[in-house]
Amino acid sequence: ALQKIGWDETDASLQAEIMTCAELCGNNQGLVKMYQPALMAPSPDYAGKPITERETSTSAVINANQSPGMLAAITAADLAAEKVLSKGENDN
Repeated sequence: ALQKIGWDETDASLQAEIMTCAELCGNNQGLVKMYQPALMAPSPDYAGKPITERETSTSAVINANQSPGMLAAITAADLAAEKVLSKGENDN
C-alpha cells in the first residue's frame, strides 16, 4: 500500500514495520492512516531520503529532507550504532 502511494520499497518496508510494531503495542496512530492513504503519501515538498550533512567521529547532523520522522530516526540510530561499533573496534 505504501509503495502504491509513492514510497520506494525500502522506505515503505521500514514504515510498515514501525507502524505494525506500534499497533501491536497499542498505539493506533500508524495503521489507521492507511484508510486514508493521502495521509501517508510523500509530501509535495519531499526532497528525498535523509542525508548526513555534517559528521565527526562521534556526532552527525542528519537532514531529514521532509521525510517522515521515523525514517530520519532510523538513519540517525543506524549511524550512531555504526559509530559506537567502529569506536569499539578502534580501541582493540
